[in-house]
Amino acid sequence: MNNRENSAHNLRQIGISNLVVGFSPEVVVVGGEISRAWPLIESALSETIERSVRRGLPSARILPSTLGPNPSLMGALSLVLASKFAAAFAA
Repeated sequence: MNNRENSAHNLRQIGISNLVVGFSPEVVVVGGEISRAWPLIESALSETIERSVRRGLPSARILPSTLGPNPSLMGALSLVLASKFAAAFAA
């Protein structure tokens, strides 16, 4: 991994860590490139989050998405289908 890729990974880790500290979720599901590289970055990401979360506070579980390579498309499709079904049941 070159310095540019390493820097990008560090920024992602810090960004996810900031979201965990700011929102205190129970679970964070990551997708896209992060989930594809999960075996390579899981431990580093967990360590970054553990360092950022204050002692005594619960930390979020970090999990890779199981929605495949296009999670945004899956989410958009679910919104379209939900509105179609809601309209059908409302009538």
